Amino acid sequence: MTAEKTGVLQRRSMIALISVLLLATFVFAGCSDSGDGKGAAEGGKVKLTWMVWGSTETVEKATESLFKAYPDMKDKVEIEGLVGGAGDPDVAKKLRLALAANEDMPDIVMLNRTQLTEFAEAGILEDLTDVIKPVQGNLTQAAIELAGYKGKFVTIPYEIKTKIWFYRKDMFDAAGIDPTKVKNLDDFIAAGKKLREKFPDSSIWNLGKQAAGYNLGMIVSGNGAKFTNDQGDYIIATDPGVKKAFDMFKQLKDSGVTVEINDFTPDWEKGFANNTIASSLISNWFKNFLPKYAPDQAGKWAATEWPILADADGGSEAGGSIFIIPTKGKHKKEAKDVLSKLLLTKQGALALNEIRSITPYLKDALQDPQIQQPHKFFGASLPLAESKALEKVKVFSFSPAADLERSTMNEALSKYLNGAGSLDQILKQAETDLKNQIGNPYKKK
Repeated sequence: MTAEKTGVLQRRSMIALISVLLLATFVFAGCSDSGDGKGAAEGGKVKLTWMVWGSTETVEKATESLFKAYPDMKDKVEIEGLVGGAGDPDVAKKLRLALAANEDMPDIVMLNRTQLTEFAEAGILEDLTDVIKPVQGNLTQAAIELAGYKGKFVTIPYEIKTKIWFYRKDMFDAAGIDPTKVKNLDDFIAAGKKLREKFPDSSIWNLGKQAAGYNLGMIVSGNGAKFTNDQGDYIIATDPGVKKAFDMFKQLKDSGVTVEINDFTPDWEKGFANNTIASSLISNWFKNFLPKYAPDQAGKWAATEWPILADADGGSEAGGSIFIIPTKGKHKKEAKDVLSKLLLTKQGALALNEIRSITPYLKDALQDPQIQQPHKFFGASLPLAESKALEKVKVFSFSPAADLERSTMNEALSKYLNGAGSLDQILKQAETDLKNQIGNPYKKK
């Protein structure tokens, strides 16, 4: 999952720079040693700091999974969760601040694949080839792609974010809709109209005034779109994949089958519970949210593959979430050990799946009966849908300026959907904005 906010470190005035450095010192104070110079917790255990977004629940569940799979680790490490902000762009911003201030780094940092290029190019990521290479043959191709950059492995993937269509099976059955026969945009719109005929107050999807931060990415990751050419020049005003993606969302909104509700708002949560939203084209991480929004609807929902929209056959949501170990981290050896045991072993991966519902990317773990059993909320359809979607994962070609590109493109899409200009006008303005703010994202300034 991603957020709407983003930012890049730009030239600032002296006063603003001093403010930033003071903020960085405050934010990363929790990353420093506890006073003994060794970062040891009580009982001689090493204390690791682990930064994520949203809440510390990710760290807490990961720690619980680690200790379940490897009880002896309780005597070796103590893990402290740090929240870097609401979403992955906020965590990335915190890292930029720490770099600018030459401050200590957390031992482990969670990002999306979106930001990997920026920090890999900056040379601040620990080389993890020594822990990935021995298990490479047991990794899915998607995991290998998320972990690697320019011939080295620099991340340990957390969750590969596949594209999943979640739908109300009871309502679709009543309306005579077979989602497996919905193959393209025309089929999807037709299904939406059929659903509305049977359930006048229900919609097949929601598209709010503000484009969800991940919607566009899930399309352009699968249809070959590019924001820049091989030389780093922005080409979004003429790229066929970008144009098809924008046009698809406009056709869908203009068809009248969607409801105008923004993602991650109270109305969105209520929309699932009160049957206003009867399906969602989204990512697999949503399986951990919907049961909280509509707990009494267990057994009524199912999952399947996305239709092909705007020529996107497969793709992903930001590639997936990843863990990096900064080269300036104080406990790199222990951080590698924790992540390796949790994510690169079958017993760790199965524990994480049991406690956090994270689908493994290890081949042997994927074949375990635990992974193939029916989901308690979505039934047998979910593991089957995830398996198929995993085979079609594609990762967008993110540049070092991916966060700013994402926010600019999402703003452009929102303008287009709300009638603020023609497609050519909107894309030309977005391209101009990126050229003015970034120039060439691959050229160091």
